Order: sequence, then C-alpha cells, then structure tokens
Amino acid sequence: MFGSLRFWPRGSARFATAAQVGVALGQTLGNQALPKLPVKTLGRLLAQPGALNSQDFEEAVVVAMTKVQDMDGKDCIRVLGALMHLNTASRPDAAALQALGARLSAGLADISNNDMAGLAENLAEVSVPVAPVFARLSAAFSLRVSGASAPQLTKVASAFARARLADRRLFPRMAQASLKQLHIFSPQDLSAFVSSFAAVGLCHEPLLAASAKVFVSMGPRLSALDLALVAFSYGQFFLIFPNVTAMLQARLPRCAEELPFDRLAELTVSCARLGLKAPELLAVLARNLQLGDLSNELFGQVSKSVALLGLASSPRVKSQMASECQLRLQGLQEMQPQGAWWLLDLLESLGLAAEDSRLQRGGAVFEFWRGSLEALFPALQSLLPVLSPVETATAYRALRQLPPSLVRPRLESPCWQVHEQLALRCLGLATAEAFDFQLQTSTLYSQICLYPELWSQEKRASDSLKNPSWAPFRSSFEALSASWRQMPRPADLQPETLHQISALELLFGSPGLGPFTVEEGRALGHRNRPVALELQEHLLALHPGSEVQGPLWEGPFEIHATLGDTAFCLMPEDAYFKTTSPGPYAEEDSDAEQGVELCHEKVAQVHLLRARGWRVWPFAFHTWRRAGHVQRLPGSRIVT
Repeated sequence: MFGSLRFWPRGSARFATAAQVGVALGQTLGNQALPKLPVKTLGRLLAQPGALNSQDFEEAVVVAMTKVQDMDGKDCIRVLGALMHLNTASRPDAAALQALGARLSAGLADISNNDMAGLAENLAEVSVPVAPVFARLSAAFSLRVSGASAPQLTKVASAFARARLADRRLFPRMAQASLKQLHIFSPQDLSAFVSSFAAVGLCHEPLLAASAKVFVSMGPRLSALDLALVAFSYGQFFLIFPNVTAMLQARLPRCAEELPFDRLAELTVSCARLGLKAPELLAVLARNLQLGDLSNELFGQVSKSVALLGLASSPRVKSQMASECQLRLQGLQEMQPQGAWWLLDLLESLGLAAEDSRLQRGGAVFEFWRGSLEALFPALQSLLPVLSPVETATAYRALRQLPPSLVRPRLESPCWQVHEQLALRCLGLATAEAFDFQLQTSTLYSQICLYPELWSQEKRASDSLKNPSWAPFRSSFEALSASWRQMPRPADLQPETLHQISALELLFGSPGLGPFTVEEGRALGHRNRPVALELQEHLLALHPGSEVQGPLWEGPFEIHATLGDTAFCLMPEDAYFKTTSPGPYAEEDSDAEQGVELCHEKVAQVHLLRARGWRVWPFAFHTWRRAGHVQRLPGSRIVT
C-alpha cells in the first residue's frame, strides 16, 4: 500500500516532513479504507490540511465520531478542530457532539497548556453545546494558569469571551498571571486579552491600571483594531486614564477609517463613554459612520453616543438617523421587554440630541423627531412597567429635554400613555423606596418641569387637577415629593443635582436638607448683568420715580429687574427651541420666520417664580438685543 512513498534519511535535502507524509498518505488511501484506520491516524489526517479531499474529509469525520470512546484528549482536540471546516449542515448532531465533549472532558489532564488554549479557541469557533467542557477546561486551566504564556492566556480569555462565559474564578486568575508578563504580550494579544474582560462584563482594575502604561508605550505599534479594543476595554466601565485617552485621541484620527463599519460603530460608543471629543476624531466619525446594517441594540447605543458627542446635527448623521428611525420604527407594534431595550436608548438619544441642538446649535427642531416619537411611544408600552430606577429617571430626563410641543401630555396625543405608565412606575418605585437621592431628585425635577399642572396655582392647573385622568400623575407626584422631603441630603453632589435641589426647595421648602446659599445659586445661573442694568434704565424711563430693583436671586433663578411685584426675566437664547410653528409657551420672534418655544426647564422657572408670588414677565435675551432704541420706548411691545 505504501510502496510509492520514499523516505529519505534525516539531514537529506529530500527529507520528507510529517506534513508531506500525511498528505501523501491521505492521497493514497481511498475512502473505503477510512473505517479500518485507528482513531489516532484519523485524527492526524483530519488535522493535516490538504491530506484529504472534501468528500473524504467529511467521511473521515463521520468515522471518527463513531470511535469517540477510543479517543484520548489529543484525538478529541484534532477532531474538534476538523469540525471548524465543516458547514453547519454537515456537522454531527447534538448527541454526538455531547459525547465528544464528555470524552474530551475526561481527557483534559493529558493535554498541554498549548493544546488547552487551542481547544478553547476551537470550542468558541465551532459553538457546539459543550458547556460542561468549558467548565472542566476552566478548572483544569486554572490550575496551570501560572505557567501559561501570553498567547495562551489570550486564546483562553478570547474563547470564553466569545462564548459569553463570565467565569469569575478563571478570569481573575488569568489577570493575576498576566500582570507579571504584560511587557511580553504583543500589541494584538494584549488588546484582545484586556478586551475579553470587558466583553464579559468583568472589571479587573489592577489589570486595567497596569495595562494603561503598556498600551501607551505600545502606542505607535497599535493597529486601528487594537486601538478600538483598547477604547472598548476602558469605555465599557467608564474608566478614564488620562494617558490612555490622550494616546487614543492622538492615534485614532489617523487610522479609524480603516475599521469595518461595525467596529467603527462600537468605537463611537467607546468614544462617548470616555469623552473622546477631539475635532479630528469627530470629523472621522461623522464622515465614515454607517448606521444601516447595525443590529437594533447597537443602533440604540450608537444613536445615543452620537448625540453625546455632538454629532447628531451633522448633516450626514442626521440624514442617516432620519432614514433609520423611519425604517426601524415603521409598523413597529408593542414589543416584548427582552427585545425592546434599544427603544429606551433611542428615546434617550432624541432627548440628548434636542438638548445639544438647543444649547449648541441654535435650537433647531429636526423634522424626523415628531414622526419618530409618534412611532416610538406605542412600542415602549411593554417596557415601561419593568424599568429600573436609573432607567425611569433616564426616560423622564429624555422627555424633559425634548421640545414641549412634541411631548406635552394631552389625552389625544400619542405620548399620553407613556406619561401615564411612567407615572405609575415611578409611584411603585417611590413606594418601595427604590430611588437613591440623586435619582429621586432628577425624577421629581423632571415631573415639575413636565407637569406644572400638578403644583401650579394657575387656573389651568386647577382644571387639570379635577380631571380624573390626571389621578396617576397626582399620586405619583405626591408619593415622590413626600419621600424626597424625608431623604437626607448627601454631602457630595453634582452641580446639576444642586441646581435641581434648589429649584425643588422653592416649591417645597428645605426641612432637613440644609440651606442652599446664594453663592451656589449664582454659580449655577446665567449672568446677564450689563443687560439687566440696561433693562432697569429702560424701566425707569417708562415709570419715572418708581423703585426698580435687581438683579436678585430666587433659589437658582436670577430675576434681572423688579418693578413692584413684577419680575422681568431675560431668557438666554439657548432656552428656546425654534420650530416651524409656535408650540405651547411660545413667543413670536419678530426677526425670524420660525416660532420660538421655551424649553421645559425655563417654563418650570416661570411657574416656580409665580408660585413665589411674582408676576413674571419673561422675554428672550436675543429679542431684547435685536430691538432698537425706538422699540424700547414707552408703548413698545417689548416691555410695557
């Protein structure tokens, strides 16, 4: 049978390697001889590329799977590696694969560290139902991890990450073993190794801290994919190491265009979490980001990230967002909670985009927002009753950030049920004392901004309180406010939370919360002192001999001038949305064709000052500045 093979002495130029022998043997054998071969020979043939043609290869796999009980650990690894080269339809059934996995588990003690690493890689590649094998592999490799090399650690960590197995025993041991040899890792291995921890949600801070210095030293040698994995490793846990972020901001603009579209989308999420906003990097993302082929879950994350990065108003990104929202939300019915979480991300992204537009882009309201929200609200119904405290506060904040004309709670509007469901969920969480102080402050502040009818003393508010449909809102607001007033105030709070506390104290007082100083309020408010003095001079010209005062503070709100019990408040330009038609609380801008509507927070400011006894006269700072001297004279419509 083997007469055609010639073996040459070692050292000869014609020496035949084991690979050449394997190929020659495979070409000599016919498929009728395969069942007669011992399982070890079959395994070697299957492991040798080109030894068998495609038909014989499949036949050899079938034969090998009938001899599972005769295999040792090495044979099992070879056969499992062969399965990687078969399409799904040609692979053995689940029972045969489980038998192979059981035999492999029994033979793990016989294989080397390198074979274990290769086995883990093959298991993840084949994706066979072999969880018991992973469990035994984890136990076996944990005992040898101190002697594992950098490539072996990388292969095992990557395999467990691809299988979505967050092994809380194995991963910390691998991290500990890697710390003493981080400088030995190649750039590709180290980025893959560290990102494996992020992929399974395990934050090992000593590893990330030690790797930061190594990544910075490797900076010029890191490829675009390596950099994306580094950004993912730290962004997944919102861990900002200045030296790492500086390296990423310097390197990514030069090579981010090389990434595949899905990796670039993931990089966008990491950049938002790490606060990477270098103009060159943002320009690359705006030019190359593709939203079309992303999964719904990744699309939700990316849409939120582009808003955080200030890219939502980029013409190319805005066009893609409009088309993708229409496509993904078209005909979307009520979804099951497990498939609907991306909808909450999308709602948050629209809120962030609206706030960015108002604060940084002149307040333009994009046309696709209304249609997207009308399609989004019904689909959110199944998700709202199971929101966590963080998600509830996030949803309320998004509604607060959007233009009032798009999210006003009217019985005939598409968003009524969203407001009602959120109020009921908030009632349940407040009753169960599930909110911490910061989340409860944010949620209650959102409610006073969205629903002034619940606490304002104006006639419209009293009419709403008599309406039975507002009962869930009243119950939620009363439970939330009563609980909030009893909560102790933490010492270390963010400036935004301090502003919200001060606004709430105007309404409720501050029993047990401690004083909010004027200095704190001034630090948080807009200062328009020169224009305030201008306004006071104009009021004195209108009303000679009157006592005009100001500017003064009510909580965090600056009143620029007072005349008796009338308060004049200059609203900054970034307090307004510009719409094609005036919304609620709108004033007409005489210098523009668009309507101008106040944002929710400034509307709440007006109502809070009225609740304090002031007759409030709000007007736009930009309208005042554009008005000429004649328009400011007595009888003008700017101030009368």
